Amino acid sequence: MSESYGRVTELIVGGQTLKTPDLEIRFDVPFDDDPDPNEARIEIYNLSDNTINNIAHHSKVVLNAGYKGDVGTILSGYISFYATRWEGPDKITTFTVLDSEPLDSRTIPSISYAKQTKASTVIRDLLKRGNLSAAALSLVKDVVYTEGLTVEGSVVDAIKNVAADCQTSCYMLKGKLYIRPLTQGDKTNFVLSPKTGLIGSPTFFQDDSSAGYQAQCLLNHRLTTGSLITLESRVVEALLRVRRGRHSSSGSDFTTEIEAVF
Repeated sequence: MSESYGRVTELIVGGQTLKTPDLEIRFDVPFDDDPDPNEARIEIYNLSDNTINNIAHHSKVVLNAGYKGDVGTILSGYISFYATRWEGPDKITTFTVLDSEPLDSRTIPSISYAKQTKASTVIRDLLKRGNLSAAALSLVKDVVYTEGLTVEGSVVDAIKNVAADCQTSCYMLKGKLYIRPLTQGDKTNFVLSPKTGLIGSPTFFQDDSSAGYQAQCLLNHRLTTGSLITLESRVVEALLRVRRGRHSSSGSDFTTEIEAVF
């Protein structure tokens, strides 16, 4: 089925490249704009014992998906757990993958910053101490800590708290840390419409802080947190920023769901 529809799924793990149509690969890959690593699930059918034995916990994983001629990365992370089970004649190996390297050990002792220290200075220092890099660093407000600041424990939590003081979002995406306003994003020049894979009609939503549309389409690796897109349908034509969503392959469906805001 994957071949007949032009679907492509490719998993790179343990020095091996596993792909369709040689193997059946199913996945559920969520993405959002909060700092906690997202947990993805990947199922592969009938892997050989030798292949399984070459995969270890905390192995790096890259999952590429799309259609022939248009394939891109939808997940980059590390295995947190995997197990193999039998269902009838099928041997199914399930991987749980976090879209970040293990960060539990990225802790710091109590550190005090002097009076009048800027938040940007604190964040850059914490990134250095945690051996982390930011794919984007742009603060809504560069708060000045007039009375100084003391932090300790998780580096990521400390960065998240400082970013929150600056009214700025902090999130992990494909193994990278983004610290930037929710209004900023990455230009894709992509128009999501029925002609480019939109399924059904987008649904309007509104919450306490934002409004936008939820939509489903054929799997598209370009759509992820921070993607700036144009949504066109009978009910809406608007420039939106993707806030959260998921890429899924169930064996029959091969889709991307998004929640995008104005």
